[in-house]
Amino acid sequence: MRLLSNADWARRRAAVRDETAGGLRRAAALLGITRARLPLAVVLSLTFGLMLMAALAIVLGLAFYAGTANTRELLADRTNLLLDTLEGRVESLLRPVEEQLRAVASEITDGDLEPEPMMTRGRALRGILATTPQVVGMAFVRPDFRAFRFLRTKGSLPPEDWSGLEPIRRAFEHAAGDAVVWGAPAWSANLQQTVINAHIPVRRDGQLLGLLFAAVTLDTVVRRVDEISAGIGQPVFVLQGRDAVVALPRLDTSIVGPDHPLPLLPEAGDPVLAAMWAGSQANLDVLGEHLRGAVRLVEATGDRWVVLYREIAGFGDQPWVVGTYLPASVAGAEIRRLWYAGLLSLACIAVAVAATFWLGRRMARPVEKLAEAAAHIQALDLDAVPLLPRSHVRELDRAARAFNAMRNGLAWFETYVPRRLVRQLMDNPSPEVVASRQLEVTVLFTDIVGFSRLAEQLDAGEAASLLNRHFELLAGCVAETEGTVDKFLGDGMMAFWGAPLPQPDHALRAVRAALLIRDRLAEARGFPPLRLRLGIHTGTALVGNIGSSDRLNYTLVGDTVNIAQRLEQLGKEIAPDDGIVILASGTTAAHAAGLCRIEPLGPRQLRGRDETVEVFRLC
Repeated sequence: MRLLSNADWARRRAAVRDETAGGLRRAAALLGITRARLPLAVVLSLTFGLMLMAALAIVLGLAFYAGTANTRELLADRTNLLLDTLEGRVESLLRPVEEQLRAVASEITDGDLEPEPMMTRGRALRGILATTPQVVGMAFVRPDFRAFRFLRTKGSLPPEDWSGLEPIRRAFEHAAGDAVVWGAPAWSANLQQTVINAHIPVRRDGQLLGLLFAAVTLDTVVRRVDEISAGIGQPVFVLQGRDAVVALPRLDTSIVGPDHPLPLLPEAGDPVLAAMWAGSQANLDVLGEHLRGAVRLVEATGDRWVVLYREIAGFGDQPWVVGTYLPASVAGAEIRRLWYAGLLSLACIAVAVAATFWLGRRMARPVEKLAEAAAHIQALDLDAVPLLPRSHVRELDRAARAFNAMRNGLAWFETYVPRRLVRQLMDNPSPEVVASRQLEVTVLFTDIVGFSRLAEQLDAGEAASLLNRHFELLAGCVAETEGTVDKFLGDGMMAFWGAPLPQPDHALRAVRAALLIRDRLAEARGFPPLRLRLGIHTGTALVGNIGSSDRLNYTLVGDTVNIAQRLEQLGKEIAPDDGIVILASGTTAAHAAGLCRIEPLGPRQLRGRDETVEVFRLC
């Protein structure tokens, strides 16, 4: 594929612009539209009207294929509901058994019931079993493996010696805590069927009295699954682990026995489940991303099936698997229609994008210019912001005029707000940046000595011009060291470093700024001789937005500010005849080593303070 050169791209763009302009001019002539500024609603109607005409031809197809997406979600929701229902039904069958075991164990522990008389007399147990009809019987086994049993259909049974039963021995070996434990399904000779049992340790005064068992027959679980299958008209199953079948519609439980308490998948008579684990793991997205479970694609009976299942833990050493299956053609048809709908939707989007680009290109030009100008505004590069041209679209024309007015207003605004402070806040707009807090900063104060007498010799314009040039020089030195000018105080200036963004070397930056001011003033031409006093101090101050609700100032307040100002005033006493005097506190002067000569002046009493401050002159 040949890449177009810049010249080719330029020619193509020019051709598109010319063609678009010609088309809009011809449309305007047909509609009798002159150079009047059109409402945006008219332009949008023309643009999207043509798109709508193209979309109407495929609207019925889109509506049909859009329904497949809903069908896919409904299928996933139905499957989730089915799995939730099956899981809930299984748990509603077995969880009450756990609660009953805990309740009976608690009464035995508290001494309200004695296990052996309860089992042999049966009156108390009949009342207990009445609340859990799924429990076919209970048993209490002492640590000497003597077992007392009560069956719902046969009443109390004679005590038996269960010491030869290996599962009972393992249960006693692992009898810890008071949790209910579900054992593996086992064959009951008395009931001539498989039972699913749970047991709980029973203790009194820290002594293990024995294990309390409760049993649910396999037939009870199968009947519950049959009810669910009949209700939904779809087969459901319950497995223990991967191979043993707990329940299946119309499961023949006569094939189980003492050595074979649960039928295996190949014996259950269901070819789909027999091939379940040989199937491939399917992508969950085939039935929607909200499907909660697992999916397998199975080949059986000459057809493909989708098996959906979910694991339930807590009913034995192996998880139970509950699920259902349906022909793959049911899900496949929905997926195929979904693909068709997606392809058709993509085609419609492509056509709509092409039409929108073709018709909206000319309308977008003013918006593009507005965006470019806004980018310069964002960077506070107001000198590079052009005045936006007027537009034929009424709303765009109003936006251009408003933007130009905003540009002119911002040009004035930036003269009153420190540009560096605004840029820092734009880079980090978090409210925490301007929230009032204690920070370590360095503050610099300047003041012109004898400016009032000098101003008396100048007219107002000359005095203002002199101050503006002087402050421009000072502010430039502060900006070079990435400081912030806080305010101008008559013929003085306050600046600071270390906020709003952290500057670990803020004291060093302030010293450099003071030395720059000294050097620039010495090199300045066209200035009358000015004597300047500077005071610098480093310390903690309250920094942040301070003011009223309708007028805030990002400034510094505290003793650090006062000390810096008093140091500046002290310069008039230290060297009243020198041209430039820079005084710094000890905390600031420590950072000036290597930059200039430091002259210690000793501790000084500053006006308005009880404590003395170590003062140094920077030369």
